[in-house]
Amino acid sequence: MKTTELQDAILIEFLKSRPLAITNYSYLTGYEADIIMISPSGLATEIEVKTSRADFKKDFSKTTKHKHLKAPTVSKGTSTVVKYPKAPNYFYYACEEGLLTVKDIPPYAGLIHVKKNGEVIVVKKSPKLHNFKVPEYMRHNIGRVLSIRTVLGSSYLRYKHGHRD
Repeated sequence: MKTTELQDAILIEFLKSRPLAITNYSYLTGYEADIIMISPSGLATEIEVKTSRADFKKDFSKTTKHKHLKAPTVSKGTSTVVKYPKAPNYFYYACEEGLLTVKDIPPYAGLIHVKKNGEVIVVKKSPKLHNFKVPEYMRHNIGRVLSIRTVLGSSYLRYKHGHRD
């Protein structure tokens, strides 16, 4: 399955319990996440989609990301910015069924399998990494980005980031 097919199946499955969701987003944690979902109570779930074992192994070369996932710390922030760790409350790897097993997954992560028919199964629940709620300004930013993508499409984002082809 392609990354977008896995993302679609996961979003369809979880949108009822986590109604604010976005794909390919980097503002919350400082690195691009395949899927970020925010629950009504303000907790963030990140899902990293993998389509090959090589891609999974390559993810561990992102040492800063995994350092934050192993031991989330809160940035100093300012008086106008609410402090929030550079890690979600919950972190999952997702892949097509059979690609990864629970033995492959680090202790700070969960595992989601997607069957060929689109059925989504949580194989291993993610532990809660911290108790901070996503600040309101971050939720508004997700909404703003979703609006831009809906109204203007990805062409605006490509233009903004220098892709003028």
